Amino acid sequence: MCNHVSYVDALLLMAVSPRPIRFVMDVSIFRLPVMSWLFRQVRAIRLPPAGSIRRDGTGLRKVSEALRDGQLVCIFPEGRITDNGELYPSVPA
Repeated sequence: MCNHVSYVDALLLMAVSPRPIRFVMDVSIFRLPVMSWLFRQVRAIRLPPAGSIRRDGTGLRKVSEALRDGQLVCIFPEGRITDNGELYPSVPA
């Protein structure tokens, strides 16, 4: 997990990691034209928006499988880029 400070965070993490990283992202971001192709190439894991996790848990199951297989999985837990460099308070489930 890391704080999401800019749009290049994922690129910087990939550049310094000796292993491939699978990023977890909101499905709406995953569907952006052109970017969708890139996200598929880096095998990003799509999740539905917060508060609407599907009952079948498909996205979370993929995260679990990737971790079980020894893959690196990166989550930006706030789900957005910070506007002040600080972590946002957690939201009760």
